[in-house]
Amino acid sequence: MCWVILHLLILWTSIGQASAENEVEVAPSCPADQTAFGRSCFAFVSQRLSFHTAQDWCEKRGGHLAFIPDKNTQNFLEKHLDPDKDENGRSHSSLHRSKRKE
Repeated sequence: MCWVILHLLILWTSIGQASAENEVEVAPSCPADQTAFGRSCFAFVSQRLSFHTAQDWCEKRGGHLAFIPDKNTQNFLEKHLDPDKDENGRSHSSLHRSKRKE
């Protein structure tokens, strides 16, 4: 059985949905421990967890693991990540996403 070890979790809180016709980029008001990007807030939480444990961790905090939706988000994350690498030089990172409470 293969286990995925997460070296870094990233909390991604969605900051509302704009309609296609009224697409307005709004700077989010993020908690002090999170970083704003686009309409989202990211928290960089350094923990080493299996995939399922990380997923549970996120869900207990009102979110869930997410994907990197586009190249701009990828570039933003690369600037902020300094993940530890495993013995093969690989790193494992994931996103945690939760909806913003309106």
